[in-house]
Amino acid sequence: LGRFTASIRAFHASIDSAGDSIPSAVLTSCAQIELELGLFDDAAEKFDRVLRREESSEDSVASYGHAAALFSMAERDLMDGKAGSAFENVQRAIESCLQSIKFGCQFKLLGDLYSLGASFPPNVFAEDEDDVTESMHHVIRRQIGFVSKGEGAFRRFLETQTFTGLGEEERLAIRSSISCDIAANVLLQAQILPSLRGSVEYDSRNNISSEVDGLYERAADTYRMAIEENPIHAASWCGFGCAVLNKDPLLAQHSFCRCLQLEQMHPDAYANLGFLYTSRFAFDASRSTMEALTQVADTPMMWINCAFMLERQTAKRLGDVESKVDEDISRAADAYRASLQVMRHPEAQLGLSLTCQIRSTEGKNIGERNRKDAFSLMKEYMGASLNKRKVASAFEGVMCMEKGLQAEPNASWRSCIVEDGDYLINKALANEENTTCLNMKSLQKIKDQMRSEAHVEEQKSTTPMPTGERLQKQILLEPNRADLWLVMAKEAIAKDGVELALESVLRASFMMTEELTSQQLHPSAIVDASMISEAISLSVWLTKLTMRDGENEKGNSEDLTPFNLQRALLMDPGNTIARKCLYYN
Repeated sequence: LGRFTASIRAFHASIDSAGDSIPSAVLTSCAQIELELGLFDDAAEKFDRVLRREESSEDSVASYGHAAALFSMAERDLMDGKAGSAFENVQRAIESCLQSIKFGCQFKLLGDLYSLGASFPPNVFAEDEDDVTESMHHVIRRQIGFVSKGEGAFRRFLETQTFTGLGEEERLAIRSSISCDIAANVLLQAQILPSLRGSVEYDSRNNISSEVDGLYERAADTYRMAIEENPIHAASWCGFGCAVLNKDPLLAQHSFCRCLQLEQMHPDAYANLGFLYTSRFAFDASRSTMEALTQVADTPMMWINCAFMLERQTAKRLGDVESKVDEDISRAADAYRASLQVMRHPEAQLGLSLTCQIRSTEGKNIGERNRKDAFSLMKEYMGASLNKRKVASAFEGVMCMEKGLQAEPNASWRSCIVEDGDYLINKALANEENTTCLNMKSLQKIKDQMRSEAHVEEQKSTTPMPTGERLQKQILLEPNRADLWLVMAKEAIAKDGVELALESVLRASFMMTEELTSQQLHPSAIVDASMISEAISLSVWLTKLTMRDGENEKGNSEDLTPFNLQRALLMDPGNTIARKCLYYN
């Protein structure tokens, strides 16, 4: 009758009243309804309860349902950017499928699980002993091997399925659908394989283009077979267009349009057709295709394509004085943000990172926020899309060096992040394939310029701190520099000036703590964890020295000494003053 909610309530009442003695058939039926309603976690839990029992009558149904629920949970987590959790669910689903395979639908689900592996970042396939940055070749090969198991599962379905009791049309629909799945799996392998060009072990002399072309041809041939079996299977036409897109864009356009003729609510065909038009600078056609897609589904591809169009239009109008370049870049960034709200797609992360980097030259506060967003999004992209590292490492390196140059000269991490950026840029410059998409001379010039600026700042930061009268004059000129007050406190301690030392260190501690927690930026102030830790521990020690016997016991204020010392140790575990003060407190 379609009254799923009432059915769920009845099942839950029955389960609560029966407890552990509830029959497996009841648990299985309830889980199937929850799976239908999208309650994947609850369904997986009930299927798992059935599988843990010794009964065998419901094992096949429960194992398939359990795997299906975990598959849906993996897709959900992957859209939310939780690749680790999603991959764990995929592995559990595969184990559940392999427990007892009796039906063709289980082979089909197993193939879908392996094919989903193409959507994961390659680093989830790394073993514990692998260094992902140095063993990228093995990691990607392992991902391709994982995905290729799906092709075997689909072919196993065709070998074992007898199609008894089915009509000719039903048999034809099933066979064409499985053939389409096989072709899609091969196509995914072809799309992953070029990632090997960015690995350390890749040798440009051993070109993998022939292997990639072979996979694309095999995918196209399999799609042709599926179309010949069932010419009205829309997904086969869409996949065939993707397989021949690089070699024959006109045939790909025809395939996408044919797919839409057969199924007007096919979002992938709209998206692929829109990207094809955008790549050919047919913006009006692409825009009308995206408008049609908005009536079908809200997909990240729609927003990413809109951002691509804005970026290409901006590139064509760069020489036009009256063009609204900043406005177009801002709109492109908004489109990438809209895409990320739908799904944490790596390409949207990269696009938003680069557009934020372009907008980092705007006003002081806005530019700083865009610069931080660009850096964090680039880091997130590099972690989620290892296969793009070969080109994106150049942009990541520039952002790293820029972040290091903007740090305070006395920041302990400043030189490290500059060196990281220099390494990433050198890695991009060493890759010969990047010459087709990067201006190597400009990149080298940018790196050398930032390197020289970093060297000048390092020389400034190594200048010794002023002492004596020079220190007092420097404090008068820069009263917001907490590090100068800390130096004055140490000088006063050396001269037994406890009162002056306490006043100076309290001022330094207050200024650095305020700078750490304040939302306003004070460029003249320096925040460093070890300096704050030292200032806090010195303030506690000097306060104890100046405190009269029994003053704290008779006072009204609470003794915060242990709390402050623990704060100091959390900021700098190697602070010996804080450890000794806490020990003798």
